[in-house]
Amino acid sequence: MREIKVLFATRNDAISHRGGDTVQMLKTKEFLEKNYPVRIEIALNETDFVEHKDADLVHIFNIQTIDETLKYVDLCEKYNKKFTFSTIYWDLSHYIYNTFLINNFNYMNINKSTYRYKDTVMNLKKFAGMVLNKGDQYGSKNYVQKRRKVLEKADILLPNSNEELEIIEKEFGLTGLMEKTIVVPNAVDLKNSSDTKLTLNWLNKLENIVLEVGRIEPTKNQAGVVKALAHHPEIPIVFVGRVHNEKYAEYVRKLANKRGNVHFINQIDHEEIFALYRKAAVHVLPSFRESPGLSSLEALFSGCNIVASSVEYCPVHYYKFDQYGEICNPYDPESIKSAILKSLKKDKVRPPESYFEDYSYQRAAELTYKAYGKLVN
Repeated sequence: MREIKVLFATRNDAISHRGGDTVQMLKTKEFLEKNYPVRIEIALNETDFVEHKDADLVHIFNIQTIDETLKYVDLCEKYNKKFTFSTIYWDLSHYIYNTFLINNFNYMNINKSTYRYKDTVMNLKKFAGMVLNKGDQYGSKNYVQKRRKVLEKADILLPNSNEELEIIEKEFGLTGLMEKTIVVPNAVDLKNSSDTKLTLNWLNKLENIVLEVGRIEPTKNQAGVVKALAHHPEIPIVFVGRVHNEKYAEYVRKLANKRGNVHFINQIDHEEIFALYRKAAVHVLPSFRESPGLSSLEALFSGCNIVASSVEYCPVHYYKFDQYGEICNPYDPESIKSAILKSLKKDKVRPPESYFEDYSYQRAAELTYKAYGKLVN
């Protein structure tokens, strides 16, 4: 195939406020340009898009920043451009519910008993949104219609798992999307150095570390980890990540101080995180929403046993976390504890080499290029 020019279109703050979608976009760009006859430009706004309107096709990222995404869809129609769409989506209801309880009622003790009120609270929020004319309330008619428009108009969909596509079809009342879908896995860069050493000497003195890498926020459920191991203070817990919700972080710190042997690292070089994965006994991510959770993948790639949330909260089947890790219910500290203790007793899990190839950026680039070939040809 001749060299093709592809325009990546994403949210305007994707570079200044990086997230998982930014990593996915930039790594996809790197591996596409390195391995295929593809030249990629990035549009962060409508002006950037128009500047590169000569592109052969457009690749739009992120269904959550929907108003920006719709502008790009309209520009694709205006300039007669076919587009692929990386949806980057998961069921947000648990995340919204828990954040709502914390931010509005200062209620931090999320557990099995609070779970049963989730649907009631979400329905009340949806009703309140209708009464107050908040058109973009999660699950509202407007929320659904906007996202359906993008999904229906996209030439090819590129979700990160089969489970993600199932959630999209269910939430937005669509069927048959698989016919225009190529599943592209979230991935880990295999070249991340295996010889990096930990520079934080105090970490080297700890043994049987239970590690969680992620922002300090309700979704990541650090409080659930501390509660799970409240009666096992001999096991060191290490949290790596910046504070994203100060109210929640204060609650986690109180639990940590009461328990003891809980350590917080605000920031660490990404390469050194891989050394920490190798040092840790278990990486736990009892999150209320992941697709799939890059830290779980990175830990598994680094030879660290993992604990991940069950299928409601994470695509555990597509990424085989249920085969190579332990699964827990994030609402239940006893479930989290059981999964962690099982992981601590197990030998280090090492998936076959084919696993690392299937969830590499090389593979992600290959599948993305396949999608481009369908549109260009």
